[in-house]
Amino acid sequence: MEKVECPDCGKKFDTSDAMNQHRNDKHLKQQATVVVKKPKLAIGKILTYGIIIFVIAGVGYALIWAITGSSSNTGLGSPGSTHIHQDLKMYINGEAIDFSQSKYQKPHVNAHVHMEGGDGDIIHKHTTGVTMGFFLKSILITFDRNCLTIDTGEKYCNDGDKTLKFYVNGKPNADWEKYDLKDLDKFLISYGSESDEAIQQQLSSITDKAKSQ
Repeated sequence: MEKVECPDCGKKFDTSDAMNQHRNDKHLKQQATVVVKKPKLAIGKILTYGIIIFVIAGVGYALIWAITGSSSNTGLGSPGSTHIHQDLKMYINGEAIDFSQSKYQKPHVNAHVHMEGGDGDIIHKHTTGVTMGFFLKSILITFDRNCLTIDTGEKYCNDGDKTLKFYVNGKPNADWEKYDLKDLDKFLISYGSESDEAIQQQLSSITDKAKSQ
């Protein structure tokens, strides 16, 4: 009589029933009890992911703090500690700077002080302690009694009859970048060799829009 061979292990049996009983006991039950193990996440990867999340959270917090927070080192209050307005004009060699451009407008600048709504004549001060220097730096402009550097990188310094001038409410001011913005102030920053008459025309061009805010 021909033997029946187990397809799993090759063992031979006299009958098919015996072979099937063998397969059921030795092979099929063992296959059914195989435990599928889930892959474990390496500790190193967990630490790496944790560090990445921590760094991202830290950077996000720092950005939020820089835009909306306050710092005792700068002398600034918190956004919303005041809400006052000023009028501003800036001229370089007789040409007015157009602050209505989007790069000078909110939301591209910080919450402490900014221009907004496409209006390039009015400064909106929302934080106590904001100086003229702080405002100008927020739109990437720096100035002091010697030089004015605008956001394009162009620098204008006192040179012969070309001088930098700062007027507050129609009068020359010696505080320059340290001047603390006050309600309804009218500012003129002018560089060039203008005559007194030309300066008066520039002063007259400053708007009164802050009064209506």
